[in-house]
Amino acid sequence: MSKAKSIRKKYSTALEEEFPETIKISIGENETIYKKHMSLRYGENPHQPAAFYSPIDRSLTIGKMKLLKTGKSGLSMTNVEDANNSMRIVSYFKQPACAVMKHVNPSGAAKQNRDEQLVDVYRKARDCDSLAAFGSVVGFNCKVDAETAMELMNSYVEGVVAPEYEKGCMDYFEQKKNIRIMQVDGLDKISKFVGEPMWPLDISVQMDGSLVLQAPMLTKLKGINDLSVVTEKKPSNQELRDLLFSWYICMNVRSNGVVLSKDNATIGIGTGQQDRVTAVKLALDKALKNIDRVDVVSAHATSTPVGDPVEYRVITERFPNTPIYAPKSKIGHTLAAASILETIYAILSMKNKLIPHCQNMVECSYDTHKVLVRKPTKMIGDVLRTLNNSFGFGGKCASQVIEVNHV
Repeated sequence: MSKAKSIRKKYSTALEEEFPETIKISIGENETIYKKHMSLRYGENPHQPAAFYSPIDRSLTIGKMKLLKTGKSGLSMTNVEDANNSMRIVSYFKQPACAVMKHVNPSGAAKQNRDEQLVDVYRKARDCDSLAAFGSVVGFNCKVDAETAMELMNSYVEGVVAPEYEKGCMDYFEQKKNIRIMQVDGLDKISKFVGEPMWPLDISVQMDGSLVLQAPMLTKLKGINDLSVVTEKKPSNQELRDLLFSWYICMNVRSNGVVLSKDNATIGIGTGQQDRVTAVKLALDKALKNIDRVDVVSAHATSTPVGDPVEYRVITERFPNTPIYAPKSKIGHTLAAASILETIYAILSMKNKLIPHCQNMVECSYDTHKVLVRKPTKMIGDVLRTLNNSFGFGGKCASQVIEVNHV
């Protein structure tokens, strides 16, 4: 066997593991017993043995996963995490929805528009970044029909997870021996919003066995009525829906992360970057492959320093009706969405040659009640300067600010 084939074989070979059948975790007076649900093919890497546990005496979703088709040697740790994260994303939506996961981050996501077929919802999610979707795990919040199953087989998919599958789906899935088919239901039982049970707690294990314990990520935003418009110009309902859709995706994107969305589907996702500028570039690169110009893009989920509201440049001239959204968690702690998204508008509009190069820019700042003329911070200046050097953009587009009262 050649060295290349030997390395590839490691990724399809199951390791033996000797972890206990049960484990106990006590947090204060609360003790939870976990039972081994299945041995995994391997952990994060093919030399790491791993096992998957689920708590007993709890209402479960991913923890009672049924593996309808094992593929070759079953699930890896990343397969389980991708299945979990995809189902968390789609659980926010009542309409049929799809999330395409690659290495624990979504490469694309979409939900149904009107009477759109599920196969079209999947195509939108996949085609947000078809390159990253190669070898992905695809999650649905509804029954998968045969037409969608057939479309899934037209590209390389490592796993599919859904509450239910229509008769005939497995006939298509059996065409590829390595695909893994998972069944997970009970999505309505998991906590998503503030006020719901604070379970499960997140546990992060450090290199010496020390633990970081934190509350789960829950949001106050249940619908567009939870958004407050703080400018005279009002967004359309679809623009508000796109904002809310983007926020639910961005909650499940690794920071620094940027999500661009249009018509209930992502068009570009930049994730897991050490700096915001690169995250913006990645999202833009992917979005520019999908469309010529974005009319509504929204959501940014990276943290910014606590203090005065984030200052940013608003580019105003050619698009008086084009909104830019600035998610805001609380007074004095504003996410950098507005600054980044206004830059996105400038670049995307420039691509269509709709605005001239290097027009005057109006310097503004986000306030809880109004937009103020103010000198931009060095951070935003650096973002704009770097993007200008990279893309050669310039010009103006209009802004409006939406206050988002999330956690």
